[in-house]
Amino acid sequence: MKKTKHTPGPWKADRMLISPKAKDRRPGFVVNGPDRRNDLPIRICDLRVPAGLDGLAVGEANARLIAAAPDLLEIARDILPEGNDYSDGTHCDECGTPRETPEQNQCDVPGCFYTRIRAAIARAEGNPTQAECAAWEEARNSD
Repeated sequence: MKKTKHTPGPWKADRMLISPKAKDRRPGFVVNGPDRRNDLPIRICDLRVPAGLDGLAVGEANARLIAAAPDLLEIARDILPEGNDYSDGTHCDECGTPRETPEQNQCDVPGCFYTRIRAAIARAEGNPTQAECAAWEEARNSD
């Protein structure tokens, strides 16, 4: 498995405790990583609740999604196939869709599951190629 640069999981989302002396008194959430030193967790991020009637629910949903990120990245990496039976280059290495030419290195099927996973992983790792960004956008627009 590839070594990650982010704080390892598990991450946990909790309601933010607001000090009476705090300038920003809006409710919010924190996402913390695992405990490290002196029983204090590693702070991943603070999220203030967006304005509006559903702000608390939206803020909590955003915090839960961020907290799940390390697990989702690990699962996405595990889903990608390690090998295939298409060594002649006639099919997509990942989903098996026939290629127009053997030189074609990206699957051109709109919304190809594996192309979308590879693009999401590249975005999470901070190094998407232009082709991966295009594949991601195309997949989002095809749904």
